[in-house]
Amino acid sequence: MTLRPLALLAAVAVLTLTIAPHGATAQAKRRVGVSFYSQTIPLYIEMRKGMEAEAAKRGIDLEFQYSGLDAQNQSNQIANFVTTKVDLILCSPLDKNALINAYKAARASGVPVISVANPLADPTDEDAYVGSDWSKF
Repeated sequence: MTLRPLALLAAVAVLTLTIAPHGATAQAKRRVGVSFYSQTIPLYIEMRKGMEAEAAKRGIDLEFQYSGLDAQNQSNQIANFVTTKVDLILCSPLDKNALINAYKAARASGVPVISVANPLADPTDEDAYVGSDWSKF
């Protein structure tokens, strides 16, 4: 898969805000927290570009955080997104098991979490997954 379609997939994830009615009213600007573990991997560079382009068209605020290959840092980022009351969290999990509790806490607070590019170990722990089935590569 080329990076261009992956950027498109990321934009689709942002579009889910149009169907995810958490918290914000029709007049309020929607906020999306995005947690990636790297800002240098070409995949994440392209996804960010796609997300920013689509978010700009739709008037959505994006907040990007990078965990620096630290699963605990990424878990803390998710908790901070919940505390700051984002409408949706997009996350590319560094570790498919380490973020389960963070995802559960976010969902319990009413904040949907969509995995992007990398899924959790158990798909029932995420609201959705946008990306490839890596087991087929």
